[in-house]
Amino acid sequence: MQDDANERYAPPGEMVHTAEAVQAAIARQASELRPMLKNDYPLVLVLMQGAIYYAAWLTLALEIPLELDYAHVSRYADRRHGRELVWQRPPAADLEGRSVLIVDDIYDEGLTLDAVRAACRQAGAGRLSAAVLARKRHDRARGAPPDSVALEVPDRFIVGCGLDDAGRWRNLSALYALDD
Repeated sequence: MQDDANERYAPPGEMVHTAEAVQAAIARQASELRPMLKNDYPLVLVLMQGAIYYAAWLTLALEIPLELDYAHVSRYADRRHGRELVWQRPPAADLEGRSVLIVDDIYDEGLTLDAVRAACRQAGAGRLSAAVLARKRHDRARGAPPDSVALEVPDRFIVGCGLDDAGRWRNLSALYALDD
């Protein structure tokens, strides 16, 4: 019965990365980030809501001392196309002189990540790096790329692993590209 329920809970579209592939990519990414961060006691700044699952998996895989904070910022809200950036909650932690790892769900054009980086710099952050779960394959990027990318995805609307479509599909353990 459980397997039937899991099969029904899938969006209209194609799976682009299985749950196992997602976890393997995050483990690989953590092993690449660990040497860079292990002596910094970094502040991991999670961008809500999309990065919630990814941040949990990544920080567990990092296996280093760290501090967590979050910022709630969005360009999408309940839409499929990005608009103006809205800050719903800035970071609460003092960033002055801190090594900050920004953790975001997806890198599309880079505007959100650029804005968050700028805010962190303005708040006095020291070393600044960014990790994303997924990067869309296209040539429209306008912002600086992330320092670390777990997976590449097609240039379609992606859900699962924290990414959603108007609140749906966020809690899928695999990544899916929705049908248009």
